Amino acid sequence: MANTIIIKRFISLYERFPRSNKTYIVPNNSTLDIVLFGTNISSTVNYPNYTRIMQHMVSLPKFIEDIIIGLILSDAHLDLQNKKGNGQARLYFKQSISRLNYVLTLFSLLSHYCKSYPVLKMGKFPYVYFSSRSLACFTELHKLFYVQNIKIVPLEIYDMLSISSLAHWIMGDGSYVKKGGGVYLNTQSFSIRDNVKLMNVLMIKFNCKCSLHMQRGLPTIYISAKSVKLLTPLLLPFMIPSMYYKLGI
Repeated sequence: MANTIIIKRFISLYERFPRSNKTYIVPNNSTLDIVLFGTNISSTVNYPNYTRIMQHMVSLPKFIEDIIIGLILSDAHLDLQNKKGNGQARLYFKQSISRLNYVLTLFSLLSHYCKSYPVLKMGKFPYVYFSSRSLACFTELHKLFYVQNIKIVPLEIYDMLSISSLAHWIMGDGSYVKKGGGVYLNTQSFSIRDNVKLMNVLMIKFNCKCSLHMQRGLPTIYISAKSVKLLTPLLLPFMIPSMYYKLGI
């Protein structure tokens, strides 16, 4: 049987989206400096809507992806802007007004991916939120973390979860237990199977002693006081002082 050789031609974004505006960004052909990826990202707040080409050009440096993984495991969610499948996803994150400092700190780190500033909503339970632009890099994460619009824990979570991710997971959705000295991760939105998957990662990757607790019939993960004490020096560099109370500090 003769061997078949398949040659795939690279298709540029210009070819993929021929109707998209190709002059949204003027090419810079004069700068020859070598810049470390992720060190020169600046805010794009109030920039015009991105073209489809621009939506696919933006990517996430590792330290930004680590933060976003932690947020997704806590209170953030990813929304597909076009349910038919040809739109991109955006990141949405909301917290109570008491955590305004944390939200603003996050926004300063993620403003490169946002079109507008955080919004404060007043009422009986005031809160603050921000959302990102709709980008292909968020769509890729949506494919991993959502099945039929239900948030799940992907099989790749062991490789994805870093100590920075864990810090933001705790800041976003952790609860310190004064009586026992441990920390609850409020994982009620995940299935028991997904909770066990997360526990395995915490135990194997971070040497955590943790257990599954049921609260009102829903699963949560409890990290023991001893493990919290051992993790604290690793977590603090990625946490802001106003959120140290999540570790009992």
